[in-house]
Amino acid sequence: LTCLAEGEDPDGLPSFSYTWYNQSTGAILGQGDTLELTADTASPKDLILCEALLEDEIGASDVATSSLNVNNRPPQLLSVQLSETSSPTANVLGCSGEAEDIDGDQLTSSYLWSFVGGGLIGNSAQLELDPTLVTPGDQLTCTVKVSDPYGGSSTLESDVVNIVNTPPTIDA
Repeated sequence: LTCLAEGEDPDGLPSFSYTWYNQSTGAILGQGDTLELTADTASPKDLILCEALLEDEIGASDVATSSLNVNNRPPQLLSVQLSETSSPTANVLGCSGEAEDIDGDQLTSSYLWSFVGGGLIGNSAQLELDPTLVTPGDQLTCTVKVSDPYGGSSTLESDVVNIVNTPPTIDA
């Protein structure tokens, strides 16, 4: 961020000094006309204030301020991994997502398993299959959603899991 103030002093050359504050936390963030925000110094929705002090050589001064709200940047879901892409009708499938948040926010994940073509079958990272839920030829996907505490989110769907036939066995 850059803070630039203009002013004049009819008696001489004024000097400027700048102080940055996080109004939401009460913290002094730094001195100087530029400030680099980090996840340690500000969070989304914080109010950042620049105070410009104009002072002449006798000590007379004037102050001006400018402020802005920090915006949230949503997380990015980079990939979705499946435990397998081909499964028998009796099995446990797993789904996970790899995500990042440039703001450094804590992320929460949610999962939806569905049939290709429609129909929800599960809503957790693991899906326990049995022949009453799926039949050979069914295709499933897992959709992962990551969310940050400020309303940002990202969603990504997995590759297809093909449900295959389990050969019968005979006990002799």
